[in-house]
Amino acid sequence: WDAQKDPSSVAPTKPIVVAISFRIGIMSASATCVRDPLRVLCALDSFKDCRDAASLGAHVSRSLHRLFLARLSPAERTALSLDSSAAASPQCPYLETRNLPLSDGGEGFLDALPSGAEQAKDSDLVAKPTAVSDSVVVYGPLGNKLPFPPSSYYRVLNGVAYIEMARVSGLEAVPEASRSPFLTTTYGTGQLIRDAYDRGIPKIVVGLGGSATNDGGLGALQALGVTPVVRPPDGEQKPVEMFFGRHLATLDHVELPGGNGSLLLPGAEVVLACDVDNPFVGPDGAVAVFGSQKGASPEDQIVLEAGMLNASRAFLACGGRSIADVPGAGAAGGLGGGLMALVENVSLRSGLEVIAEANCLEDAIRESDIVITGEGCYDAQTARGKVVAHVQSLARRHNKPVVVLCGLNKTKEGVNERVLELMSMFNKEQSFKETEMCIDGLLDKHWDALQLPEMKTVVTDHRSG
Repeated sequence: WDAQKDPSSVAPTKPIVVAISFRIGIMSASATCVRDPLRVLCALDSFKDCRDAASLGAHVSRSLHRLFLARLSPAERTALSLDSSAAASPQCPYLETRNLPLSDGGEGFLDALPSGAEQAKDSDLVAKPTAVSDSVVVYGPLGNKLPFPPSSYYRVLNGVAYIEMARVSGLEAVPEASRSPFLTTTYGTGQLIRDAYDRGIPKIVVGLGGSATNDGGLGALQALGVTPVVRPPDGEQKPVEMFFGRHLATLDHVELPGGNGSLLLPGAEVVLACDVDNPFVGPDGAVAVFGSQKGASPEDQIVLEAGMLNASRAFLACGGRSIADVPGAGAAGGLGGGLMALVENVSLRSGLEVIAEANCLEDAIRESDIVITGEGCYDAQTARGKVVAHVQSLARRHNKPVVVLCGLNKTKEGVNERVLELMSMFNKEQSFKETEMCIDGLLDKHWDALQLPEMKTVVTDHRSG
């Protein structure tokens, strides 16, 4: 499959070999049965708090092979010399699967990049005298020390640094009982951005999503050199050692390392990859829409919203940009807005488009016979630019059937839409803890509903040549 992507790179005599390799020959005493293998593309998003996209796609692929083998006719099994235990084999010669994990900028953003990508070598980077040493400790969302140096948490591909903020500031890293945006910070994400910049990487793409934070991006900005100054009700102005969401309420002003108006990271291009259009503040802002997911009570949200207004005013006062109503500024608890306000050269782009482009997603869909996509919760938000909706749109463009695999289907669309829901067969605990077993059972039960395209069968008498 991959070999056909760039025919110009294949030697003149090899295209014939490649074409033949995509057909399965079953030899018998009198005939050859040739089938075109069915190409299935597994292009799933992660199931939040459950499984990552890469492992989900890999398991769906294994399950399809096993179920396909189990449905072969006795004649086919005999022709392929398959015994009764072959149904447990992970590979069916009539089936070709490809796993292409996807992400919208949140969890799994780095894993969704092309698998062959390598970290840039030191010789490929122009390190500055002030480069951050790999002895620097990276901090997690609770201000906890993480085990690896900064460069271990991001990838460099073709001279571009890709950072997934969920790796160091993500919700999944915080125990459910400890989740509160008052107690979390984006400081670690800022450390990764600073490390990439100090190593001389000219373009930095930051995947926003899956955050545990709502600090207006001030934690990250602090790691980039900004000094947030608070004024407690019973005390004098003072800088904070590490900025958390709780400091928003008493934020007085911020000081830029080069003075007012001197924006951050000059000379670098910073791209914010996300797929939400929420503004920094307001009824559709970071706090109002995402605060409860991160553990904020209605009372907490009132305090946080007032703090976000503090932050937007502080950004303007130091010479930054106005971001209160800018779409996307509310991404990752305002991290998007903080970077938009104070980074010199910054832009916003769909995280899914970044990943789709890097993986040639449309080409992969065009070359497939059927596409399986999915996400944890299939609901009204799916149509608003999320992974599944994008895959469905591309598949319709190329007239390819799509199956949606999800944990919970809130739309309750019927089988005509081929939406397969784990919790239609299994309870919530099973779906979360025994996801792979549940997927096997769901695909087995709905095998006919998948309506897999029939494979062409050609039978010729080998004696006639």
